[in-house]
Amino acid sequence: LLCATGAIDLLGRGAVPWLAVASLAGAAGVAGLLLRLQVRRHPHPMLDPSPLRVATFRMVMTNGTGMRVLISAMPFLLPLLFQLGFGLDAIRAGLLTLALFAGNIGMKPLTSPILRRYGFRGVLVGNGLLQAATMLACAALTPATPAAAVIALLVVSGASRSLQFTALGTLAFADVPKPMMSAANTLFSVAFQLAIGLGVALGAVALRASGHLLGEGAAPSLATFHGAFGIIGVLTLVTALAGLRLAGDAGASVSGRAVVER
Repeated sequence: LLCATGAIDLLGRGAVPWLAVASLAGAAGVAGLLLRLQVRRHPHPMLDPSPLRVATFRMVMTNGTGMRVLISAMPFLLPLLFQLGFGLDAIRAGLLTLALFAGNIGMKPLTSPILRRYGFRGVLVGNGLLQAATMLACAALTPATPAAAVIALLVVSGASRSLQFTALGTLAFADVPKPMMSAANTLFSVAFQLAIGLGVALGAVALRASGHLLGEGAAPSLATFHGAFGIIGVLTLVTALAGLRLAGDAGASVSGRAVVER
């Protein structure tokens, strides 16, 4: 994980040291292979992969972790957009960014009713599309955009972020048998923390990739930020649609949707 995170971090720098990136990526691959061999042969591995046999847990650990990484790029990109793209000072940029977390908190009382009404697949796909839409909308923000419109957009984005995280965190353990619960919790905790760090690194990579495509220098312009949000938004859209592979009744015992339908 250290090597993989380091390789992604280096990709977000101005002059990419490709040899170091390749070396770290190769080391990460070798370490991952050794870990795979170790957990298979050890009777009680510290990271037990057995919960991955549960379809819903496996979906959260793969597709869900990807979604977490993408969403975690938003708190990194937004303050930079407001300061470097809009020319705001740190205080005003921070106050605008707070709208994202206001929506995050405000969504909490509505999460359970929404999951009961639409189920996990409906929420993860539909809300994932909403999250992608808010990211793409950020690619249209300019200094001339009214502050009220910016705040409204970020409140919606934060609410969507909260709903997606809660749905993923709940679905992860919905169908995991009790004997596997400890192992599942360990894997989920590692993936959750990794996603936060990778989100920041991915935001930097998206910003650098956008600047490269636009042929800009080291200092990002407003157009560079628009491109970065576009990249993150499109990736989130693809990740959300991948949730269609989830069974319609996935996690019904937790959401209560099956009971409502009867």
